[in-house]
Amino acid sequence: MDENLRYYCIFRGSVEDPRLKQWQLRRRVQKMGHPMDRKTIAKYFKKAKDQYIILDPKLIIYNHENLRHRVYLLQSREPISGIKKLYLANKEKIAHVIGGGNAFNMFLRAREDIDPLGFPVMFRSFCGDYMQTIPQQTCDECSVLSADLPLEKGVFSINLGTEPLTWDSIDWNIYNWIAFKPYIPLKQIAEELDLHQTTVKNRFINHIRPATHWLSGYFEKGYLSYTGVMIQVRTDYEQGLFDRISRLSASAYFLKVLEDWLFILVYVVDVKILIKYFNALLEQKRIKEYSYAICYDYLPRRE
Repeated sequence: MDENLRYYCIFRGSVEDPRLKQWQLRRRVQKMGHPMDRKTIAKYFKKAKDQYIILDPKLIIYNHENLRHRVYLLQSREPISGIKKLYLANKEKIAHVIGGGNAFNMFLRAREDIDPLGFPVMFRSFCGDYMQTIPQQTCDECSVLSADLPLEKGVFSINLGTEPLTWDSIDWNIYNWIAFKPYIPLKQIAEELDLHQTTVKNRFINHIRPATHWLSGYFEKGYLSYTGVMIQVRTDYEQGLFDRISRLSASAYFLKVLEDWLFILVYVVDVKILIKYFNALLEQKRIKEYSYAICYDYLPRRE
């Protein structure tokens, strides 16, 4: 079996729940028609992580009535040091900080209002939950990102959450341990928090998992082979863009905000092809307006 196919099957088998036991993952991979034993899965899973083909997932909280995420675009003359300052000053609130050039210097997604530390706020809005693409194997970016291909009309709704998040301090402590350490044993969390392992397990299954989702990443050529581009676009073809970008070989992330803007974090090998595609859609009036920023730094780190 081709190595890339092994990596892809392991990703597809674990994307919804990276904490699956090896035997559970083996069953899922087997159902795809590409059986591997546990030893083989463990070997290629490690290789995929070492080569940044599969990135460690993050546990993201859904929007709730009393916890609604916000998006900020900020300007800074020193964006590299700026995103670190912002993250350190607001790290209990911030989900992601992305540094970019062109349209903005800093993109932030936070679960509460943040202190912008005096950086000019270009844009601020409530946003929905992340929508993640499941990438395809081995694609030609030029063929996928062709403005000659049809796009389905349709816009995304925004889930701002109608149910309250009712976590107590124990739930939050468990979440903070596991959010960026997806493979940490529950036994270790129990020891760190001085709790019984059964308590941690029950809280995780019954309180934390229903209120969260895993955000993962697959990059067929390896994460370092791609350039991240954050696109801010207004269009009636949101569903079509999602379907088209899902055909690329790397994960992409869509985020809708209240003012009908759609943010797309897309990873490509050739940025020129991507920008040419969006310029063509603009000429065809299939998008109303857009801007983009080349991403050069990211916190919390993916690695």
